[in-house]
Amino acid sequence: MFNFNLLSSAIAPIITLTSLENPLSSGRNNSIQQWLIFGASAFLVSIPVFVQAPLVRLYPAISLLSTIAWIALSLILIFRQKTQLWGDLLLGFAGCWLAGSIYWGWFRWEP
Repeated sequence: MFNFNLLSSAIAPIITLTSLENPLSSGRNNSIQQWLIFGASAFLVSIPVFVQAPLVRLYPAISLLSTIAWIALSLILIFRQKTQLWGDLLLGFAGCWLAGSIYWGWFRWEP
């Protein structure tokens, strides 16, 4: 019926990579690292809107095309083991940047 060995062999590398290779170190450094991640997340959610809003009003195509640079940088960081977490964070930011560029550049009803 269903081959569980095939399923487990396909999922095993994913589980190993995500659960066993924790990019955060232990102890006090773990706490500092978590606060850095929280601070970077808060920064990437709140501050870039002050850059993106005027950019997308004046040059919506440039704002949209700059998403490529954000995605490229995030992929570079993701494929390096030491910066994988920061790449994931930046990839999420790139998605938000893309959505903001499309919405505020072409689909807004009011400025």
